[in-house]
Amino acid sequence: MNSLTFVSTELWYTRKGKRFPASKIDRRFSYGNIRKHLSKNRPLHPDSKWLYADGSVVPITNFRGVKFSGQQINDYVAGKAIRVDGCKGEYSTVYLKFVPEVKVPKIFFSNPDEPKQTTTSSFAPSVSHTPQLPAPDDGGCSVSGGDAETFPEFKARHPELTTKQALDAWRAKRRGKHLNGGFHM
Repeated sequence: MNSLTFVSTELWYTRKGKRFPASKIDRRFSYGNIRKHLSKNRPLHPDSKWLYADGSVVPITNFRGVKFSGQQINDYVAGKAIRVDGCKGEYSTVYLKFVPEVKVPKIFFSNPDEPKQTTTSSFAPSVSHTPQLPAPDDGGCSVSGGDAETFPEFKARHPELTTKQALDAWRAKRRGKHLNGGFHM
């Protein structure tokens, strides 16, 4: 019979009647290392997986394949918008910001922390979208337009399509186009 026993400030493992310290299995299993690891655990907020119970923002280290620098992580946790370059898909540069009012991160076309321009641009409207991070079905960044249907909802309505076909059709729908001249939503 195998067992793990806690004695004072040590963990002991017993196998076939022989007892030895858990750190002999691997140094990661020493009492000090396990205690240090467990001290980093913090409970999440009951209303959001993006917040800790104390109200502080859970740091993220990457988004859609783009790894964040230490400064980007610190800025995101501090509530600032961070610029994410290199996203796959139609929008290669987006801004990611945690929005405390809705307790989720949002994606923006332009930096929401900069003062609003008095003139509007049809090239890059300031439209936001609540992402579902991470989104395994969608390989690139996407920003919503007038249709609020999410990709999972679209895919559920079109089970006959492969994931790639559905993703292409969903993106085309959001751009207001029809695929192959005949696929209408």
